[in-house]
Amino acid sequence: MSLQELLPRLAIVRSDGESKLQRFWRWWSGEILHFVPSRIREALDSKERVLLVSVRDREMVVEYRHGSDRQVVDTIGLFGSPGADAASSPATQREADSVIVELPPTIAVRRQVTLPLGTEDRIADVLDYEMDRLTPFAKDDVYSHHRVAKRDTARGIICIDLVVALKKTVDELLSALEQRGINASKVTLSGAAASTDRGLALVNLLPQQKRSSVTSRWPIIPSALTLLAAVLVMAAIAYPLVQQNRVLGQLEKEVGELAPAAIAAGKTRDDIATAARQSGFFAEKWASMPTKIRVLDELTQVVPDDTWLTRIQLDGATVRIHGESEGASSLIGLIEASDLFRDVRFSSPVTKNPRTSNDRFVIEVQVEVEGAPGE
Repeated sequence: MSLQELLPRLAIVRSDGESKLQRFWRWWSGEILHFVPSRIREALDSKERVLLVSVRDREMVVEYRHGSDRQVVDTIGLFGSPGADAASSPATQREADSVIVELPPTIAVRRQVTLPLGTEDRIADVLDYEMDRLTPFAKDDVYSHHRVAKRDTARGIICIDLVVALKKTVDELLSALEQRGINASKVTLSGAAASTDRGLALVNLLPQQKRSSVTSRWPIIPSALTLLAAVLVMAAIAYPLVQQNRVLGQLEKEVGELAPAAIAAGKTRDDIATAARQSGFFAEKWASMPTKIRVLDELTQVVPDDTWLTRIQLDGATVRIHGESEGASSLIGLIEASDLFRDVRFSSPVTKNPRTSNDRFVIEVQVEVEGAPGE
């Protein structure tokens, strides 16, 4: 078998961070279950007992779920809010197979990141190094989760699904739960429990040191008939897996013989692709960055120290600045004094932050475009 014929067959070993054996297992077991009587299939379904903790504006709502049974059992106040004192309720003491904490988009950030294909073997290190560029936070300030969402060998890139949340916020939430005797087994994104998105279902931002203390229990199969059905399904799955393992064994032997040639060819291909990408990379960056960098630099000089900017939106020559200040009304004059900005105005009414007593504002300005390279 030639190298050109072997490489496509090797693609079955890995796909999207999951082995083909695992994907085949999920598909085959799902197909087999279609032939199992509905009553037995319902008995086989894992009706896990879950405490679902939904984080809202200033509280956490704890909901007990077991099959179709759903009941709110506790409400825990956050940031000084009292919340409903349900800690003494027997419902909060129910044994649960897992405790899932769902974070809203205001706490957890999910985004797509594109990296060169050659970085796949060290994705975690690359993301840590680039964290302050990819997100508003430093790597030591966040808990993160990532997975390979897509590989594009033709373009030489991989798409990464990255989720981050501030450590301080997550730790405060976990501490509030632990004070009620609730130990989280998973910290994920809002809607993950009901989502069919496999990538979303895999997200877990729970600190690694807390995962070892979490135990999970499989529900006990209620009858001998159900157990027998499960054994038959497993037997039907096992045979094709054994056959596939034999094929993989043969492929591994062939890979061992052709590995040096494959490695050399792959390195040459990656070097060519890297050189082609780099030829246009820096020109593209130069064309897109000057205006943004200049806007950020100018804002840091004209905005006073008692003002915090929480969000900056650049849309062509229009910049929208979101933030808080001890005196928002004075910002208009300060920003107008800059040679870079014009038509400075509030795009929405100024409001008060009840926690800090600062003014919340959204200011819209126009940038004076002077024909920098690439503009």
